[in-house]
Amino acid sequence: MFPERLLDELINIAVLRRQPGLLSVIKILAWTVEIMSKALGASHFEDLTMTLEFFKTETATTSFNPISDDGEKQIFQENEKAAFQDPCERLARAIKQHCETVGKPLPEVINFWLAGR
Repeated sequence: MFPERLLDELINIAVLRRQPGLLSVIKILAWTVEIMSKALGASHFEDLTMTLEFFKTETATTSFNPISDDGEKQIFQENEKAAFQDPCERLARAIKQHCETVGKPLPEVINFWLAGR
């Protein structure tokens, strides 16, 4: 079983989008949900869904602006955005599988990531 404190910390890194290592954390979380979704609680899935919402917003801009509309520094450099596509899609597929297995409604952001943008 995955240590819960480690899982909580990995999800926290993803939610806060802390660098360095964010791409690796997203890959690990996608694998964790694929392999051990039963080890995650409802709050974990809520946080992972929120993370995908953040990534949707932060990777969607077509031109790079180091400062966002609300004055915050952007998390991603323009050349980093594409690297997050596959891991986020993998995470979305894993969350979709979990939702279907437990009979929960599918969050809207999952469809965004699975649409192949």
